[in-house]
Amino acid sequence: MITIERLRELFFYDPETGIFIRIKTVNARGMKGRAVGNLVDGYLRVNIDGRQYLLHRLAWFWTYGNWPIEQLDHINRFRTDNRISNLRECNNGQNAGNTGASKRNKLGVRGVHKYGNRFYAQIGSGEKRRNLGSFLTLDEAAQAYNQAALEYFGEFYAG
Repeated sequence: MITIERLRELFFYDPETGIFIRIKTVNARGMKGRAVGNLVDGYLRVNIDGRQYLLHRLAWFWTYGNWPIEQLDHINRFRTDNRISNLRECNNGQNAGNTGASKRNKLGVRGVHKYGNRFYAQIGSGEKRRNLGSFLTLDEAAQAYNQAALEYFGEFYAG
């Protein structure tokens, strides 16, 4: 695991832009003055001393001097926006609250599905689900979900 001293020896982090700049040239690709980060699964990563690190976790480490306890949430949902003001510690359930509708969701509304001529709203994660009722319109079901999500996820609900 990298130390804060080693991190600051190799890079400069700008908390206003969320960008890491290389301080030392390490090879032809790792030139001094260049921004670092390779895009993998939507997140920026960097290889340091043979180990891969997520840049948002390094930003947290750089700023606070400790690693996040569990997960970090990108408040605006952009995985490449590593400004410290866009990052907050969270658990898995809270992180799940800051997501949109699944790409497979044909209605485009999170927590709502249609069966027959009715719309059903549910909230929860994994095996813990709470039914919120059945509704005649998509808007009614979406409103029920949004109201429950505000209570369930709190400040982590993206709306």
